[in-house]
Amino acid sequence: MSEQAAVERWLAWRYLATRQREGFVSFIAIFSLIGIALGVATLIVVLSVMGGFRATLIGRLIGMNGHIVVAAKDGGMMQTSPELLAALRNVPEVKAVRVANYIRTLRRDLMKVAEACGVEHPGLIDTGSVEVLDGRTSSTPLHGVYGYQPQWGLPSPADREEIIRLMAQRISQGASAPPSSSAVN
Repeated sequence: MSEQAAVERWLAWRYLATRQREGFVSFIAIFSLIGIALGVATLIVVLSVMGGFRATLIGRLIGMNGHIVVAAKDGGMMQTSPELLAALRNVPEVKAVRVANYIRTLRRDLMKVAEACGVEHPGLIDTGSVEVLDGRTSSTPLHGVYGYQPQWGLPSPADREEIIRLMAQRISQGASAPPSSSAVN
């Protein structure tokens, strides 16, 4: 045991050890030490969890994470040249991944819009369900902005029922609200 460790132990023991007349002070010191230890442990756990949560959240929000990352050899900032971009754009696998990510993200966004409108599928959104903002506090229904008729673009009633039946069989994504009472049936 080094001399420094011996001094540290002696100092800790001196202030934590109980004497008959100073027993209450030792009690306070022990509980203060426990409180500080728990506080530091909680802070470490929360920062670790939030750091991992932040990375996951950003990855899901961006949603277009590529399967390849091109970086400089030295780990520094890479200079983008037109030749490098042209070479990457001409690789068929890179194009396929970009298109697949775009389609997957577009589908997810359209499904979220359908959920917000209270319908089972984006094809069931009518022009009255979407409003275009024309100021800070006012909006106009889509059919009023572009002159659409309210039923334009909607599937036939039989097709609507089939879409609703097919979408009802879909595995629940969780945390989505049930369709509203004003949803198109």
